[in-house]
Amino acid sequence: MSYEVCILHSGNDSNIIFKIKNSFKAAKSRITFEIIDIKTNQQVEAIVAIALRDYKERKMNLIIIISLAFLNTIWVTGYKTRILNDILNYPSENVLHIWAEDVNEQIMRMYSTHLCQTHIGFKRVLFKDLKYLSSDEVAEKIEHKLFEQKSSVWSQDKKAAYYALDEDFFPLDIKKSTLKLHELGVINLHNIAVKLNEGYWKKLANLLHFNPIAIQLLEKETFPADKMLEDIVKINPFFTLENLIDLLKEINLTEIVTYIQKVVLL
Repeated sequence: MSYEVCILHSGNDSNIIFKIKNSFKAAKSRITFEIIDIKTNQQVEAIVAIALRDYKERKMNLIIIISLAFLNTIWVTGYKTRILNDILNYPSENVLHIWAEDVNEQIMRMYSTHLCQTHIGFKRVLFKDLKYLSSDEVAEKIEHKLFEQKSSVWSQDKKAAYYALDEDFFPLDIKKSTLKLHELGVINLHNIAVKLNEGYWKKLANLLHFNPIAIQLLEKETFPADKMLEDIVKINPFFTLENLIDLLKEINLTEIVTYIQKVVLL
Protein backbone atom coordinates (compact mmCIF):
# COMPACT_ATOMS: atom_id res chain seq x y z
CA MET A 1 0.00 0.00 0.00
CA SER A 2 1.20 3.50 -0.82
CA TYR A 3 1.32 5.77 2.20
CA GLU A 4 1.68 9.00 0.23
CA VAL A 5 -1.45 11.15 0.22
CA CYS A 6 -2.05 14.25 -1.91
CA ILE A 7 -4.07 17.14 -0.50
CA LEU A 8 -6.06 19.23 -2.98
CA HIS A 9 -7.05 22.71 -1.76
CA SER A 10 -7.62 26.25 -3.00
CA GLY A 11 -5.01 28.00 -0.85
CA ASN A 12 -7.41 29.33 1.78
CA ASP A 13 -7.59 26.38 4.14
CA SER A 14 -4.22 26.49 5.89
CA ASN A 15 -5.81 25.80 9.28
CA ILE A 16 -7.20 22.47 8.06
CA ILE A 17 -3.94 21.49 6.35
CA PHE A 18 -1.98 22.45 9.49
CA LYS A 19 -4.28 20.32 11.66
CA ILE A 20 -3.94 17.29 9.37
CA LYS A 21 -0.17 17.48 8.92
CA ASN A 22 0.60 18.11 12.58
CA SER A 23 -1.75 15.37 13.74
CA PHE A 24 -0.14 12.74 11.54
CA LYS A 25 3.33 13.92 12.52
CA ALA A 26 2.52 13.79 16.24
CA ALA A 27 0.89 10.38 15.82
CA LYS A 28 4.10 9.12 14.16
CA SER A 29 2.11 7.88 11.19
CA ARG A 30 3.83 6.42 8.14
CA ILE A 31 1.66 8.56 5.88
CA THR A 32 3.34 11.49 4.13
CA PHE A 33 1.64 14.31 2.27
CA GLU A 34 2.10 15.95 -1.12
CA ILE A 35 0.55 19.42 -1.05
CA ILE A 36 0.46 22.01 -3.82
CA ASP A 37 1.92 25.38 -2.89
CA ILE A 38 -0.44 28.16 -3.97
CA LYS A 39 0.71 31.78 -3.99
CA THR A 40 -1.74 34.68 -3.71
CA ASN A 41 -0.87 36.06 -7.15
CA GLN A 42 -1.33 32.77 -9.00
CA GLN A 43 -4.29 31.53 -11.05
CA VAL A 44 -5.62 29.16 -8.41
CA GLU A 45 -8.21 27.37 -10.56
CA ALA A 46 -5.58 26.45 -13.17
CA ILE A 47 -3.20 25.13 -10.51
CA VAL A 48 -5.97 23.06 -8.92
CA ALA A 49 -7.02 21.65 -12.31
CA ILE A 50 -3.47 20.70 -13.29
CA ALA A 51 -2.68 19.18 -9.89
CA LEU A 52 -5.90 17.16 -9.82
CA ARG A 53 -5.32 15.80 -13.32
CA ASP A 54 -1.79 14.79 -12.27
CA TYR A 55 -3.10 13.02 -9.15
CA LYS A 56 -5.75 11.28 -11.24
CA GLU A 57 -3.25 10.00 -13.80
CA ARG A 58 -0.99 8.71 -11.00
CA LYS A 59 -3.99 7.25 -9.13
CA MET A 60 -2.81 8.87 -5.93
CA ASN A 61 -4.50 8.63 -2.55
CA LEU A 62 -6.30 11.95 -2.22
CA ILE A 63 -7.80 14.30 0.34
CA ILE A 64 -9.92 17.14 -1.09
CA ILE A 65 -10.59 20.08 1.20
CA ILE A 66 -13.90 21.61 0.16
CA SER A 67 -14.66 25.04 1.55
CA LEU A 68 -16.62 28.07 0.35
CA ALA A 69 -13.33 29.52 -0.84
CA PHE A 70 -12.70 26.37 -2.90
CA LEU A 71 -16.20 26.46 -4.41
CA ASN A 72 -16.24 30.20 -5.08
CA THR A 73 -12.79 30.01 -6.66
CA ILE A 74 -13.59 27.12 -8.99
CA TRP A 75 -17.29 27.44 -9.83
CA VAL A 76 -17.03 30.87 -11.48
CA THR A 77 -14.31 29.81 -13.92
CA GLY A 78 -14.06 27.80 -17.09
CA TYR A 79 -12.20 25.11 -15.14
CA LYS A 80 -15.30 24.09 -13.19
CA THR A 81 -16.43 21.31 -15.55
CA ARG A 82 -12.97 19.79 -15.85
CA ILE A 83 -12.32 19.85 -12.10
CA LEU A 84 -15.76 18.50 -11.19
CA ASN A 85 -15.50 15.71 -13.76
CA ASP A 86 -12.06 14.71 -12.49
CA ILE A 87 -13.36 14.61 -8.91
CA LEU A 88 -16.43 12.58 -9.89
CA ASN A 89 -14.43 10.14 -12.00
CA TYR A 90 -11.35 9.81 -9.81
CA PRO A 91 -9.87 6.32 -10.42
CA SER A 92 -8.78 5.51 -6.86
CA GLU A 93 -11.17 4.58 -4.06
CA ASN A 94 -8.80 6.12 -1.55
CA VAL A 95 -10.37 9.58 -1.71
CA LEU A 96 -11.67 11.56 1.25
CA HIS A 97 -13.59 14.85 1.11
CA ILE A 98 -13.09 17.08 4.13
CA TRP A 99 -15.79 19.74 4.38
CA ALA A 100 -14.71 22.99 6.01
CA GLU A 101 -16.87 24.58 8.70
CA ASP A 102 -18.38 27.10 6.26
CA VAL A 103 -19.87 24.30 4.12
CA ASN A 104 -22.96 22.25 4.86
CA GLU A 105 -25.41 20.08 2.92
CA GLN A 106 -27.65 22.98 1.93
CA ILE A 107 -24.81 25.16 0.66
CA MET A 108 -23.12 22.27 -1.14
CA ARG A 109 -26.29 21.34 -3.01
CA MET A 110 -26.40 24.84 -4.46
CA TYR A 111 -23.04 24.20 -6.09
CA SER A 112 -23.24 20.50 -6.94
CA THR A 113 -25.75 17.85 -5.95
CA HIS A 114 -23.30 15.21 -7.18
CA LEU A 115 -20.77 16.13 -4.49
CA CYS A 116 -23.46 15.49 -1.86
CA GLN A 117 -24.09 11.90 -2.88
CA THR A 118 -23.40 9.19 -0.32
CA HIS A 119 -24.17 6.12 -2.42
CA ILE A 120 -21.40 6.53 -4.98
CA GLY A 121 -18.39 5.72 -2.88
CA PHE A 122 -17.66 9.27 -1.75
CA LYS A 123 -16.19 9.36 1.74
CA ARG A 124 -16.67 12.49 3.80
CA VAL A 125 -15.44 13.95 7.09
CA LEU A 126 -16.54 17.27 8.55
CA PHE A 127 -13.67 19.40 9.84
CA LYS A 128 -15.79 20.46 12.82
CA ASP A 129 -15.70 16.80 13.90
CA LEU A 130 -11.89 16.79 13.75
CA LYS A 131 -11.21 20.20 15.22
CA TYR A 132 -11.05 19.25 18.90
CA LEU A 133 -9.78 15.68 18.59
CA SER A 134 -6.31 14.68 19.72
CA SER A 135 -3.59 14.12 17.12
CA ASP A 136 -3.91 10.35 17.43
CA GLU A 137 -7.69 10.53 17.02
CA VAL A 138 -7.46 12.78 13.95
CA ALA A 139 -4.87 10.54 12.28
CA GLU A 140 -6.85 7.40 13.07
CA LYS A 141 -10.16 8.82 11.82
CA ILE A 142 -8.75 10.18 8.55
CA GLU A 143 -6.67 7.07 7.83
CA HIS A 144 -9.61 4.76 8.51
CA LYS A 145 -11.98 6.73 6.26
CA LEU A 146 -9.41 7.30 3.52
CA PHE A 147 -8.44 3.65 3.12
CA GLU A 148 -11.89 2.21 3.71
CA GLN A 149 -12.64 0.11 0.63
CA LYS A 150 -15.99 0.36 -1.14
CA SER A 151 -15.32 -1.55 -4.34
CA SER A 152 -18.47 -3.62 -3.89
CA VAL A 153 -20.54 -0.43 -3.79
CA TRP A 154 -19.17 1.57 -6.67
CA SER A 155 -17.14 0.83 -9.77
CA GLN A 156 -15.89 3.04 -12.58
CA ASP A 157 -18.48 1.51 -14.93
CA LYS A 158 -21.29 2.21 -12.47
CA LYS A 159 -19.97 5.71 -11.95
CA ALA A 160 -19.94 6.42 -15.69
CA ALA A 161 -23.46 5.02 -16.01
CA TYR A 162 -24.71 7.12 -13.11
CA TYR A 163 -23.53 10.39 -14.59
CA ALA A 164 -25.11 9.48 -17.94
CA LEU A 165 -28.54 9.11 -16.37
CA ASP A 166 -29.50 12.74 -16.78
CA GLU A 167 -29.07 12.58 -20.54
CA ASP A 168 -30.87 9.23 -20.78
CA PHE A 169 -33.92 10.37 -18.87
CA PHE A 170 -33.96 13.98 -20.07
CA PRO A 171 -33.08 14.06 -23.78
CA LEU A 172 -33.88 17.75 -23.98
CA ASP A 173 -31.42 19.88 -25.87
CA ILE A 174 -30.86 22.27 -22.98
CA LYS A 175 -28.43 25.05 -23.58
CA LYS A 176 -25.88 25.03 -20.76
CA SER A 177 -25.90 28.42 -19.12
CA THR A 178 -23.33 30.16 -16.96
CA LEU A 179 -25.87 32.86 -16.12
CA LYS A 180 -26.08 33.51 -12.41
CA LEU A 181 -29.61 33.23 -11.09
CA HIS A 182 -29.57 36.86 -9.94
CA GLU A 183 -28.61 37.92 -13.49
CA LEU A 184 -31.85 36.60 -14.99
CA GLY A 185 -33.80 39.68 -14.04
CA VAL A 186 -36.89 40.08 -11.90
CA ILE A 187 -39.37 39.09 -14.62
CA ASN A 188 -37.64 35.83 -15.59
CA LEU A 189 -37.14 34.86 -11.95
CA HIS A 190 -40.78 35.56 -11.18
CA ASN A 191 -41.94 33.55 -14.20
CA ILE A 192 -39.92 30.55 -13.01
CA ALA A 193 -41.30 31.06 -9.51
CA VAL A 194 -44.86 31.07 -10.87
CA LYS A 195 -44.25 27.55 -12.22
CA LEU A 196 -42.74 26.44 -8.90
CA ASN A 197 -45.63 27.95 -6.93
CA GLU A 198 -47.92 25.36 -8.53
CA GLY A 199 -47.14 22.92 -5.72
CA TYR A 200 -43.49 22.26 -6.66
CA TRP A 201 -41.42 24.72 -4.65
CA LYS A 202 -41.38 22.55 -1.53
CA LYS A 203 -39.79 19.65 -3.46
CA LEU A 204 -36.95 21.95 -4.43
CA ALA A 205 -36.64 23.33 -0.89
CA ASN A 206 -36.41 19.80 0.52
CA LEU A 207 -33.80 18.82 -2.06
CA LEU A 208 -31.74 21.85 -0.98
CA HIS A 209 -32.16 20.81 2.67
CA PHE A 210 -34.05 23.90 3.78
CA ASN A 211 -34.75 23.26 7.45
CA PRO A 212 -38.36 22.86 8.71
CA ILE A 213 -38.46 26.38 10.17
CA ALA A 214 -37.33 27.92 6.87
CA ILE A 215 -40.02 25.94 5.02
CA GLN A 216 -42.67 27.05 7.53
CA LEU A 217 -41.68 30.68 6.96
CA LEU A 218 -41.90 30.19 3.20
CA GLU A 219 -45.37 28.69 3.57
CA LYS A 220 -46.53 31.97 5.11
CA GLU A 221 -45.44 33.90 2.03
CA THR A 222 -48.03 34.81 -0.61
CA PHE A 223 -45.58 33.63 -3.27
CA PRO A 224 -43.25 31.16 -1.50
CA ALA A 225 -41.23 30.23 -4.59
CA ASP A 226 -40.28 33.88 -5.20
CA LYS A 227 -38.94 34.14 -1.66
CA MET A 228 -37.19 30.77 -1.95
CA LEU A 229 -35.31 31.83 -5.10
CA GLU A 230 -34.42 35.09 -3.36
CA ASP A 231 -33.04 33.11 -0.39
CA ILE A 232 -31.02 30.85 -2.71
CA VAL A 233 -29.36 33.88 -4.31
CA LYS A 234 -28.56 35.34 -0.87
CA ILE A 235 -26.98 32.09 0.33
CA ASN A 236 -25.03 31.55 -2.87
CA PRO A 237 -24.68 34.51 -5.27
CA PHE A 238 -22.80 32.22 -7.67
CA PHE A 239 -25.80 29.88 -8.07
CA THR A 240 -26.41 29.53 -11.80
CA LEU A 241 -29.38 28.76 -14.00
CA GLU A 242 -27.58 25.53 -14.88
CA ASN A 243 -27.52 24.59 -11.18
CA LEU A 244 -31.28 25.18 -11.00
CA ILE A 245 -31.90 23.09 -14.12
CA ASP A 246 -29.88 20.20 -12.66
CA LEU A 247 -31.95 20.29 -9.47
CA LEU A 248 -35.24 20.44 -11.36
CA LYS A 249 -34.19 17.44 -13.42
CA GLU A 250 -33.32 15.54 -10.27
CA ILE A 251 -36.90 15.87 -8.99
CA ASN A 252 -38.46 15.18 -12.40
CA LEU A 253 -39.84 18.68 -13.01
CA THR A 254 -39.39 18.38 -16.76
CA GLU A 255 -42.18 20.85 -17.56
CA ILE A 256 -40.34 23.64 -15.79
CA VAL A 257 -37.06 22.62 -17.44
CA THR A 258 -38.80 22.78 -20.83
CA TYR A 259 -40.20 26.22 -19.97
CA ILE A 260 -36.72 27.49 -19.08
CA GLN A 261 -35.36 26.02 -22.31
CA LYS A 262 -38.00 27.58 -24.53
CA VAL A 263 -38.54 30.92 -22.81
CA VAL A 264 -35.69 31.93 -20.49
CA LEU A 265 -32.81 30.63 -22.62
CA LEU A 266 -33.98 32.10 -25.90
